[in-house]
Amino acid sequence: MQKRLIAIGLAASLSALACTDTVETPTETTETTISASSGGSQFALSASTWDLTHVVIDGKKIEPANPVTIKFSEGENLTVTGSAGCNTYTGTWELPQVEDNSEVDPEDVVDTDEGKDTPEVNEAPVNPIIISDVFLTEKACTDSVDFAEYITLLSDVESWSVSEDGLSLLTENGDEALATAQEIEVELDTEASPEITE
Repeated sequence: MQKRLIAIGLAASLSALACTDTVETPTETTETTISASSGGSQFALSASTWDLTHVVIDGKKIEPANPVTIKFSEGENLTVTGSAGCNTYTGTWELPQVEDNSEVDPEDVVDTDEGKDTPEVNEAPVNPIIISDVFLTEKACTDSVDFAEYITLLSDVESWSVSEDGLSLLTENGDEALATAQEIEVELDTEASPEITE
């Protein structure tokens, strides 16, 4: 009887030891932040040709008299091209790397109505962009005119965003160019698929 109790006690001890040896290893979570210069952002701009709908300059909405387009290339040599209404334009573009080195000063923390501390931090443009070396051809235009306001605004653009409404190019002083993505027509084969016989 005593040997049986010793055996039961030994089994219980081994079982307890097995449980204590099982230690959950904390999993390190790595947050991946997509920077403005990432391939994803580049694809968002270059995935479509954009049709300019209007610009807003000094709070005034101006629409082009003729179709104006925007096309951002992808790859190593980034170019922006399109029609200005009559002449064509070309330039270069890049998405600069943004480093968030901002620190919250304790004095900038304010109490909200919910009793939580919320830091007041000035946010930088989410998607900065640099468009430069914009060149416009000088073809004589008879039945159409160039959208000069847009060409002037283009070199001053500092940030961009893409939403359901389309593409927005924004300057430092608040002027904006808005465009919608061109629809891509896809032809589908409507013929019936051949039956597969077993």
